Amino acid sequence: MKQHHSGRQFTLIELLIVICIIAILAALLLPALNSARKKAQSINCLSNQKQLGIATAQYVQDNNDCLPIPHSVDGISGSVSWATLLYISTTGEKLERAHQYLEMLPDNLFRPANPMFACPAVTEPFAFTSVGNQHFGINYFMIDSHPYYQNNRYLTRLKRPSERLLYADMVSTVRYADTLVPATAYSGGLPAYRHPGLTANFTFADLHTVNHREFYLRGGSSWNTWLWGAGDNPQ
Repeated sequence: MKQHHSGRQFTLIELLIVICIIAILAALLLPALNSARKKAQSINCLSNQKQLGIATAQYVQDNNDCLPIPHSVDGISGSVSWATLLYISTTGEKLERAHQYLEMLPDNLFRPANPMFACPAVTEPFAFTSVGNQHFGINYFMIDSHPYYQNNRYLTRLKRPSERLLYADMVSTVRYADTLVPATAYSGGLPAYRHPGLTANFTFADLHTVNHREFYLRGGSSWNTWLWGAGDNPQ
């Protein structure tokens, strides 16, 4: 005996309406999901900078309170980066390259070999000739070789270390850089305000981390020389 199904089926118009509603809901949710993803990247970035601070504290403790200062090493081409000094100190690897903290990829591209050097918001590898977002940089005035700034490198000698910038998100305007500067008049990268609300993550010489807007590093209409350690009596 045949069974008759009296259930009503969707018409084509009703099906299209349902599809349109789903598309509208997806369009409304995507910005919220994207915002949540960027916020998570900012939080992870701050966490990575905290790990960088821990590695710095360990290095300083083992090196007479002195920050990792770039220098030449026999058999190594180029000046060994401050980040490489931290990297080999943390991993115990043998020093082989000036920029050993960077993983070498095909096509002469690079990316950080350890998460503590990486900002999750920077997803693309880069070349040494690249401009743009390049993870973190160290305050140029904290490791500069000029006698005027040499007291900066000894963290225990700083008068107010919680007010002295050490690391920050960085963008290079000329080429690859691993030092952070306040203005293009200096050689290095600039703070990168790439996180939600046009903010960047910063680590200070007492190794606390913050997320803040640009004005945090400025004094009036110009950059804050005290926070950078570049003003009169930078100690």
